[in-house]
Amino acid sequence: MNEKPALLVDAEGSGTSAKPESKNTDTDLKKLEESTEDVSLDDLPFSFRRPKDATAGFSSGFKNMAKGIFGGAAAVVAAPVIGAQEGGAMGFATGLGKGVLAGAALATTGVCTGVYQMGRGIANTAEAVKEQNEGKEWDEQKRVWYYYKLPEEADKVLNETEEEYIENVRKKSKSKIKEDTSSSQSRPGRKVKELEYYEILGVEPNATPGEIKRAYYLKARKLHPDKNKDDPEANEKFQKVGAAYQVLSDEGLRAKYDQLGASGVDDAPILDSGAFFNLIFGSEKFEPIVGELQLAMMMSLGAEQGMMSESFMEQSENMDLEQVLDKNSMILQYRQRKREVQLAKNLAEKLTVYVSCNTEEDIKNFEDQIIAEAKELGKDPLGQSLLNTIGYVYIEQAQSYLGFSHSIYAGIGLSALERKRHIAATNIRLAKSMYGIYRVSKDVEKKEKRKKIAKEKREKSSEATEESEEAAGEKEGELPPDQEIFLKMIDTFFSMSVIDIESTLRKACRKVCMDASVSKEDRVKRAKGLEFIGVIYKKHGSKTSEGLNVLKDKMKGEMQQAQAQQEAARQYNNSN
Repeated sequence: MNEKPALLVDAEGSGTSAKPESKNTDTDLKKLEESTEDVSLDDLPFSFRRPKDATAGFSSGFKNMAKGIFGGAAAVVAAPVIGAQEGGAMGFATGLGKGVLAGAALATTGVCTGVYQMGRGIANTAEAVKEQNEGKEWDEQKRVWYYYKLPEEADKVLNETEEEYIENVRKKSKSKIKEDTSSSQSRPGRKVKELEYYEILGVEPNATPGEIKRAYYLKARKLHPDKNKDDPEANEKFQKVGAAYQVLSDEGLRAKYDQLGASGVDDAPILDSGAFFNLIFGSEKFEPIVGELQLAMMMSLGAEQGMMSESFMEQSENMDLEQVLDKNSMILQYRQRKREVQLAKNLAEKLTVYVSCNTEEDIKNFEDQIIAEAKELGKDPLGQSLLNTIGYVYIEQAQSYLGFSHSIYAGIGLSALERKRHIAATNIRLAKSMYGIYRVSKDVEKKEKRKKIAKEKREKSSEATEESEEAAGEKEGELPPDQEIFLKMIDTFFSMSVIDIESTLRKACRKVCMDASVSKEDRVKRAKGLEFIGVIYKKHGSKTSEGLNVLKDKMKGEMQQAQAQQEAARQYNNSN
């Protein structure tokens, strides 16, 4: 009996054929013919999930059409190639015929299922409008409308342990959880001149980048001066931990340190550990409002930055559940989910005061409370930038919920378009900062080549001149390329954190506004209170770029000062 291929189902209910195992196989054409016998509609690579409304229906429909057209084109191209490999000219002709038939079938099916999904979406639109007006949410997994209740989700999510979450996902997906079983003992040793930086972080010289990240996370949290106010040496210890991490987390600086020790990285740009800590982890004053940043979550696990997306939960919802899951990814998803619910709960509690205001005096007292909070949070430039970011999202989400009751602008969807423009601009800013790092890194490579050429010339001729050295160096007033990279990295880190904060707060705000455990009147008051707080935060904040520029200007000044001191010391040594 012929063995039929297994079918893997993607997040939209689509199927893709997996290659069957067989000891005695015939030609690929015969296998293709056998594998396509008795295939049902459910086996085809098209979505049949119930669309929420016309927009979702058209989106699903166009995807089906694209799958059909491109899949059909691929079949027309691939079948004759396979046939030619197995049967020469005759095989090519046979394959071409089968490819054309398969291509036409896929294209036709794609168009038909696409139109079908569009029709379903249009038919479901009236129900969608009705359910949304009643305050219901759409469940993306079950494809049904339901009343969302924050207390119920908080009770479930906040009381679920990490182990329980991973076990539940494992059972649901029937997948293996991939774990990192490597250890420093099983890896080859690493020769280093000095151990001081490794000992400060408490890691072995052959530690992986992930282990170094995790060690810094634990040490920095433990030694932060705010948690050790009785220790007069707390700030010095904290600064040492930050300096050690900034060197060992950079492969280039780490290689120099391993070879030359601390003297090899004397000219390395080191950001003040307090500023660096706040840039990565966020200020603890902001934690009840924005939670633990995803960068901090990843560092606590030694995870890579590539694991971060706008939303870990969006990744998990669209995940192919048959794949082998990475345990760190699951832990990050768990923590992000918990973070969003906790922030929604914190925000709902804060807004309870506004909802209960009955007089102008009550509102004035609430306003004074928020103003005092904003002043405390905005004491430093980065804090002011974060205030502006938070305030923007609060206002945006309030307008989105209130719609026409807020303004015509919000009601006809212009605020939603502004949100999309803002998100796009933020992503572009991140892309530009990452490209800046790439461009400057290329400059570093060119500089190293110039140095190598200059060195070779000096070796051939004893007449080394200052001009040849300067040709390999930097122009006066310019920062070395590695320091330019460092400043670009500050841009990147901050942009990533802004995207993370905005995405997380949008989800938390929606939970607060859609919480059916309170009356519709109270939900409206919550939205108005959200805008009230957002306006105050923005008033006491500053543009995102302003706070970041203050930090970068400070860093650039410190770097230029250090560079001038090094140049003066070099000239003094040469003169003596």
